Amino acid sequence: MNTYKILIPKPCTEDWGKMTQTKNGKTCASCNKVVIDFSNMNDQEIMEILLKNKGKRVCGNFFNTQIEKPIHYITQKKYTKWPAIAAMLVAGLFQLTTGSLNAQNPTKLVAYHKEARFETNTQLNTEPGKDSTIVYSLKVVSKEGEYAIPTAFVMIEGIGEFTSDINGMVTFSIAEEKIPNIIHIKLSAIGFNDEDFHLQKAKLTKTKNIDLWMTESERYMLRGDVSIEDSH
Repeated sequence: MNTYKILIPKPCTEDWGKMTQTKNGKTCASCNKVVIDFSNMNDQEIMEILLKNKGKRVCGNFFNTQIEKPIHYITQKKYTKWPAIAAMLVAGLFQLTTGSLNAQNPTKLVAYHKEARFETNTQLNTEPGKDSTIVYSLKVVSKEGEYAIPTAFVMIEGIGEFTSDINGMVTFSIAEEKIPNIIHIKLSAIGFNDEDFHLQKAKLTKTKNIDLWMTESERYMLRGDVSIEDSH
């Protein structure tokens, strides 16, 4: 995960309402170029476009709340088919080897499998419950309208970083003994003020479902040539 900031060093003063609508935004008659409308995009979508066009001149329209705040971008991993093909080859080779061993000494093979199952069960039954995990849920909602906030960034100190789903929900699994006594949570979302929460461990473990409130921020449009800053 990389962290960036979006900057507009010299905001444009042209009237957004008077620009001509296009597929990806609007066309500015003053400079005769497309102004991409980023105002309805989440952080991941914005960074995909900006990184794809890195080094090029990109003019964008944003809400002020999207500018100069940390954006956590998850690089999309590209997978090839080679691991799957290799796994198939290994599986085929294992079947051939197993068939050969079974034909040579079937009694020994059966005894080996029984021993393996016994050892696995012994490990699973050692100190039962010590490492068991429990699923907890957090819901990010607006304080004013009490509606769910999707794509909110949720940082739970000592546990992990998450993005709320379309229902504003974040779920995570953790063993109770690994939860800190005071849980520090930071929230950020487009159009809302950043929020900090300090929850008692007992409250989380008792309810397992907690609402986290965010207040709406004053928003206004901002547009101009975009630059991105790597916050690492």
